Amino acid sequence: KAALLDLFDQAGGEHWFLKTGWVAPASDPCMSNWLGVFCDDHGRITALLLPNNNLTGVIPRSLGHLTHLSTLSLPKNALRGLIPAELSALAALRTLDLAYNL
Repeated sequence: KAALLDLFDQAGGEHWFLKTGWVAPASDPCMSNWLGVFCDDHGRITALLLPNNNLTGVIPRSLGHLTHLSTLSLPKNALRGLIPAELSALAALRTLDLAYNL
């Protein structure tokens, strides 16, 4: 959950077009249906899909702590900077879509 809050903070979450669930940080992202967050039956985050949602700033290194993440899809935003090296340690990651960012 901390990695998701880092994403919200570092990618301009206050200015996202849609942020259902993200503005209630005390809630559980899996049980409270945070927009774009998908979890398995054990409450582990497996996918993060936030295309065309006005994300700005950088991708936080802490996303590398989402060890069960298989899909990270953040295309058509305004993210900038390097792809964090920590993402390379995500053994479950099968889809990485960062197209059409800065």
